Amino acid sequence: MPNKSTPNARNSAAVSDSVPLLTVHKLLGKCLQRARYPCAVAIAVITISTVIAQQPAITPQQHNFFRHVLRTIGSPDYNPSYIADFERAFAQRFALSSNDAAVIHAAAQSFRTAVLNTRQAEHAITHNNSRLTPADGAAINALLTTQEQTIDSLSTQILQGISPASAARLLAAANVPIPIVKGK
Repeated sequence: MPNKSTPNARNSAAVSDSVPLLTVHKLLGKCLQRARYPCAVAIAVITISTVIAQQPAITPQQHNFFRHVLRTIGSPDYNPSYIADFERAFAQRFALSSNDAAVIHAAAQSFRTAVLNTRQAEHAITHNNSRLTPADGAAINALLTTQEQTIDSLSTQILQGISPASAARLLAAANVPIPIVKGK
């Protein structure tokens, strides 16, 4: 059962690990104390904070990297000890702090729920059907498309929730081209 305080802890960890955001928030406090028009200063700083916090859309290569991570850590099919070993090795490999690892774990658990919901919906469509209609195929395709969009959303959530240094390491690994090995 996920801890209800995790989102707040994740947000505070993201702010404390993010030097630009922390600097902007400190400046906001000082400017509001001295400013003639505090509302205008607050709006400007919030706008700047939002721009700094936004991540560009992930690339297909990054999507594949995060799909692998989320499917491995969030898989309902893998042995829990295997998942724990993978998480430990992944955190070591990318020098993740405990807060960064917790953000990735929480995203993977959200993905696990999405996978289980997709399977349940898929089963409802295919159960007792000896033949699928085109509408059934379209519904299953929509479920799988939604799952891929969930990966994109959770990937962005991970990148925004972890420290900038950890995000840079993950993105660097995600952008390494994987050679395609052709069989004989």
